[in-house]
Amino acid sequence: MTPLSEDVTEDDLLSEFEDLEPPTEMNATVVVNATIQGESTNISYDMWHRLNGQSRTESSLTGNRRIEIDDGQKRWSYNPSEDTVEVRESVESPSRIEASINATKEILRLGNITDISETEYEGRDVYHVTFGGSKEDNERENTYLPPTVPSVGGGLAGGEENKNTNKTVSDSLLSSNATRVELWIDSEYMIILRQNRIGNQSYKMAYTDIAFNAGLDDTLFSFEPSEKTEVEKRETPNFNRYDSLEAAREKTSFSIETPDIDSTRLNSAFVVTRNNSNREEVRLQYETGNEYEITVAKRTPAEEPEDGNEDVAIGGVTGGYAEMGNGLHRIWWTVGDFKYSIITSTEIDRKRLIELAESMETT
Repeated sequence: MTPLSEDVTEDDLLSEFEDLEPPTEMNATVVVNATIQGESTNISYDMWHRLNGQSRTESSLTGNRRIEIDDGQKRWSYNPSEDTVEVRESVESPSRIEASINATKEILRLGNITDISETEYEGRDVYHVTFGGSKEDNERENTYLPPTVPSVGGGLAGGEENKNTNKTVSDSLLSSNATRVELWIDSEYMIILRQNRIGNQSYKMAYTDIAFNAGLDDTLFSFEPSEKTEVEKRETPNFNRYDSLEAAREKTSFSIETPDIDSTRLNSAFVVTRNNSNREEVRLQYETGNEYEITVAKRTPAEEPEDGNEDVAIGGVTGGYAEMGNGLHRIWWTVGDFKYSIITSTEIDRKRLIELAESMETT
């Protein structure tokens, strides 16, 4: 392989993973700056992670302090100002440290690397890796996969609802093509410590005050609500990803209608279930070839009507429409026991959004 610098090649980077011993602990402050559809988002939070899956984040995203703790058995989301906490079972999955290392490897394997150099960041030796070009210009597609850690918003904040918000800010932005992406990767642990995405929409993330294996106190990863704390138990949903509509249909108890979008644009399908209830949902994510996605969802049972939104006619029923901020808008409607929704960029106007909803022929 042709070296991209005098000393380091792509093969050299991938070989780092062969005998890599991940850190048992990592803590840092995370700073995120993103510009989406002309709107700026600035986020900062503190995080502590262990290789065994335990984690803690502290943030003040909306002016209210929130503490998120996963003790390995339960996940706690605590609001100190209101003395309320949501609790759910932990999800069996790779730890955030493992997931971050795996994401780095996948990025290096799939991305179109144009330059590699060795430098320092925050007092640590790092590889500065640049991605560029396009699918037409290179043998490999210029794929940039956002790292699993950190997720924008601190991971657990607000439960499932905030998971959707996190995706809005991070995944849908970073999954689209960029003209240039720069990563600063820790050379000892192959964890991305800083990233810079350059394109029609910008994204910057950086760890600061980084420490590995600092001997974190066990109390950081434990939570005991007081007698006065209001505790709300939430069920952890099961998310299963499929690469085809046919595979998703085999895993749902209901039919899956699709909008008038080229089927080859389907990027992924998610089936969401809950062990202790009959709630079931499917989400289809379509790539458009531009800087945005289209997400179509169907769930049962239908929820109560949502207030505070504009009524719109969709076929023979009345649905709702709302702008969500960050250049996104949403339409939804209910038919029988099912609720449908479509979320996408305001680059697709409201008229076209209604046309997509009606093309599903659910009414």
